[in-house]
Amino acid sequence: MRPAQALTSDAPLTMRTSTLLLPLLLSAAPLSAQTRVDHSSTMFSDGVHPTFAVAFIGTDARTVTAFWKEELKAISVKVTDKKELTGIAARIPAISPDTLRIQVKAEQPKGLAQVTLHVAIRSTSGFVGPDSPERELTAASAYVQQRAVMLKRQLARTDLDNGRRQLTRLRDELGMLQREKQRTEDNIERTRRKDAEALADAQAAEAEVPISAGKLEQLKADVKANPGEWTEKELRSAERDHAKLQERVRRSGDASVAAKKKVTDLEWEVKKNIKDQEAKQVAITKQEELVKQLEGNLANVQ
Repeated sequence: MRPAQALTSDAPLTMRTSTLLLPLLLSAAPLSAQTRVDHSSTMFSDGVHPTFAVAFIGTDARTVTAFWKEELKAISVKVTDKKELTGIAARIPAISPDTLRIQVKAEQPKGLAQVTLHVAIRSTSGFVGPDSPERELTAASAYVQQRAVMLKRQLARTDLDNGRRQLTRLRDELGMLQREKQRTEDNIERTRRKDAEALADAQAAEAEVPISAGKLEQLKADVKANPGEWTEKELRSAERDHAKLQERVRRSGDASVAAKKKVTDLEWEVKKNIKDQEAKQVAITKQEELVKQLEGNLANVQ
C-alpha cells in the first residue's frame, strides 16, 4: 500500500533495550519485505474493535508501545496508558477533519520474538474498518503503515549502530592484541640480552675464582709465616673479595636461569596471543558479514 503522505522525522526510540547478539541476528528474518497492514480485530478494555494490524519481528511489545506512545503524544490532546494506549482528541486530517480516538495494543505471545500491533481508530462515524468509506480506510491504513515503517527503520538503525559498535570493539581488541604481541616480542629480545649478559658475567667471574682462590691461599701462607697487622688486613680484604666473586657467580647464574624461564613464559604468551588473534579475526569477519546484512535490512525497510 502506498503512503498517503510523506513521512515525518522519526520519533525518538526511548525503550530500545535489546542487546545485539550475533547468533540471534544472523538467524533473524531480513526486513526487506513490504510492511503489510491487515484488517483485524482485538479485545480492548472497552470491548472488541476492528483494528489495523502489523507484525514486527525481532523486537518486543514494550518497544513497540513506547514508540506509539510518543506518536500519540504528538497528535493527541491527551494520552492514557492504563490498560492500553489511548490517544484522545487526536488529529489526523488525512483520515478525518474531526478529532479521533486512537487505541493501541501490542501483543506478544510468551517466548516468541514476534509482536502484533493493533491500532483501532474511531472517527465520529465509528471505528474505521473494512466497511468504512474508502477514503477513511485508505488514509487510516496508510497512516499505520507509515508509522510502522518508521519504527522498523528505527529498530534496523539501532541494530546497525550496535553492530557497527561491536565491529569497532572487535577491531580495537585485535589491535590491542597485536600491540601486546609486539611488546612481548620486544620483551623477549631484552630478556635474551640480559640472559647473555648474565651468562657472560657468570663465566667471567668463574674464570677469576681460581685466581682469587690462589691469591687467598698465598696470603694465608704469608700471614702464617710472617704475622703482622698489614698482612692480616690484606688477608681479610682478599677473603671479602673472594666471597664477593663467588656471590657474583651465583647471582649472575641465577639471573641467567631466571631470564631463560622468563623467555619461555613470554614465548608461550606469544603463541597464545597468535591464537587469540586468529579467533578475533574470525569474529571480525562474522561481524563484518552481519553489519552488511544489517545495512541491507535498513536499506530495504519499506
